Amino acid sequence: MRKSYALIILVAALFMNSCTTNKANTDSTSTLEEHQIVVNGKVTELERGKDGYMATIETKKGEHYKATISIINFQKNNQEYKTLNIGDEVSVEGPTWSDVDGNKYIKVEKMK
Repeated sequence: MRKSYALIILVAALFMNSCTTNKANTDSTSTLEEHQIVVNGKVTELERGKDGYMATIETKKGEHYKATISIINFQKNNQEYKTLNIGDEVSVEGPTWSDVDGNKYIKVEKMK
């Protein structure tokens, strides 16, 4: 009987511990700071997807941004969706963020 009580207490303690959230957990893919910017540069890489594509844009300062260019984001912002090619000069605007490795990203909302 004592063993069953001990087992019940152990299981209850494990269950209660697993249901709590750890506030120290953070998203390891990006920093929390996000702000709007304009990025001007040349397309150096493209990765096609089903609803758009990812374009790597290199600025004149040598910075690289991975730009998410999606049909849905353009529709939400009443913008015309455009397909870029490697070597195209482009100006994009949208929220940007960086991951823990220092990679920079931008969700394109406007493109010129």
